Amino acid sequence: MQYVDSGARNPEHTLGAWLRNLTTQKIRNLRWQTGYFNVDGLDPIASLIHDLAQNKSPVRCVVGSNQGETTRQDVETLVWRLGCPKSNAQIAIVRYHTGLFHPKVYHAIRHDGSQTAYVGSSNLTGPSVTGLNIEAGLILDSAKGDPRQLLDEIARAIDAWFESAKPGVHLIRDSAEIQPLVDAEVLRAAAPSRPPVPPRAPADSGDPSRRVRLKPLLNFPPIIRHPKGAATSTEDIDPQPGAAQRPPPVPKDRFPPYILFAQTARGPTHGEAALTNSTLPGNAAGLIFRLNRDSARHFEGRSGTANISLPVATMATIQFGIYQGQYLRPRAEFPMRIRYVSTAATHIAPITNASIMVYGHALGETGHGDIRMVMPAAASREIRQFAEENGLRVPRVEDPMALEWPTVADPTFKVTFVDAELPLFTELSILLVNDQPVGRGARWLPADLIPDW
Repeated sequence: MQYVDSGARNPEHTLGAWLRNLTTQKIRNLRWQTGYFNVDGLDPIASLIHDLAQNKSPVRCVVGSNQGETTRQDVETLVWRLGCPKSNAQIAIVRYHTGLFHPKVYHAIRHDGSQTAYVGSSNLTGPSVTGLNIEAGLILDSAKGDPRQLLDEIARAIDAWFESAKPGVHLIRDSAEIQPLVDAEVLRAAAPSRPPVPPRAPADSGDPSRRVRLKPLLNFPPIIRHPKGAATSTEDIDPQPGAAQRPPPVPKDRFPPYILFAQTARGPTHGEAALTNSTLPGNAAGLIFRLNRDSARHFEGRSGTANISLPVATMATIQFGIYQGQYLRPRAEFPMRIRYVSTAATHIAPITNASIMVYGHALGETGHGDIRMVMPAAASREIRQFAEENGLRVPRVEDPMALEWPTVADPTFKVTFVDAELPLFTELSILLVNDQPVGRGARWLPADLIPDW
């Protein structure tokens, strides 16, 4: 038996570390019950969930929807990833109008019959598995001498939710049973809009809790989410829109597993064909970047290629092909629109192309292993000229830049620069300071924050 407590800020003391370790073992049965759930909690076990679904191994999931907070898309993704309907995949949603469903228990059986379990305070949510939240628990393992009888009791307690009808318990066998739960307010139709971010506390604030910010202890490649409108009853898990039309993206040797490749691509992918139809975590609309010396070079009149570094957390949305230059690099290409918004006028530069390239992993290549998107020079210089001719502030280092993400309906990256006189400029700047970082100088862009084009 082992006590783990992420208050020590040790990554190995997180639920995510324990779940990640399961993916390296031969697991034949997985159970859990969690008071709160979102699909980010599945990130550490994405490959395990896939293997169990493919092998038709038993998986039993009991998920709380306290105050109806669990969203339709999170449950759809769980149903989809498990390959439901399937006799060995069972999901129960629990909601009470008085009292909470609050257990956090995870149990696995290995092929050799040994069992392991986590019992503690961690829900199956992104903040809990990454160690952003401080959580504590016990890890039991019969292979290390913990009583098998105790582990059997844990498994039976989870199984009991499926063995007889209980008030407040809703069994989901396939995707058709999700909508009635949304109608009955057991599940939320969509994640709520993010509230406005409060102004940053002054440096001399007497409330120290407003100055102490925790950071995740672990980062996981995000699991591919359920594509809206895709079939959920297939045995094979297919992240693409129109599963029958094109095969799912796959990783390749020598490249990190979060870099996905279109199986049919004969060169760089482009536009809609470069999308996996997965969504960004937390229903984000895109990213907010802080301009640096590299990305702002064309606004300063300097030559060279301007790049922004894309975070790993966005990569589940993109599928690459191989660009055959000096090195064989993953590359995806998208249309891009760039605009400048001010109180006086809005200027949109002509649409252009932008490429995303993965560096540092090809055979013989040196580099930092980063993912770069090129900022088109001509469009950036046109934005600079518009600002100068109208007496507006030219975007500069440290300014915010909003990057809206492409979708199947509109496979275009859209960049917005904002005049410093607009309240939106301040709002974006506050988010850059107060929100948790996604990558270097990047934060998630909330939905409905950027004005329509």
